[in-house]
Amino acid sequence: MLGIFAGLDALLDTPRDQILNQVMLSEEIKRAILYGEGIYGELLTTVDNLMMCKWNELSPRYSERVLNEAYQSSIIWVRETLLRMA
Repeated sequence: MLGIFAGLDALLDTPRDQILNQVMLSEEIKRAILYGEGIYGELLTTVDNLMMCKWNELSPRYSERVLNEAYQSSIIWVRETLLRMA
């Protein structure tokens, strides 16, 4: 869900802060999305860097194996979700 909210600004063509002011999220999650702060912010930044192939900017907190497994799991989740929507 964190990633979905982080990407809503592009989908809705609305600034993130306006979107986040309309939903009930903890300050920790809001600060992660808006400013990349805290553990969730680090996770979002890591995902962004992974998607943009910025290998040298990946967080050392996550091993290559863990990132690859998480990425593969996310692809499976998206495919299954799209199939259910069809």
